[in-house]
Amino acid sequence: MDGPLCASCLFFPSEDAMEQLLGVLRKASRSLDVAAFALTEAKIADEIVDAAHRGVSVRVVVHCENGQAKKSGQAARMLRLG
Repeated sequence: MDGPLCASCLFFPSEDAMEQLLGVLRKASRSLDVAAFALTEAKIADEIVDAAHRGVSVRVVVHCENGQAKKSGQAARMLRLG
């Protein structure tokens, strides 16, 4: 494996955790793998989309019950943006 690897477990709501997460997302330069039960925070979704637009290889896994993640919320917005 080349380059630095970052693995963290953050608990929300917490401003400190939010700033830590946004910082990690902003620093992604090669690949970004995100797993979350729900993705509802626009700031997080924006940083993930920005990473993809920078050419970062992005993979996101979100819990989806009854297809809800595809219909609403930040995960749906990211799907629409490609």
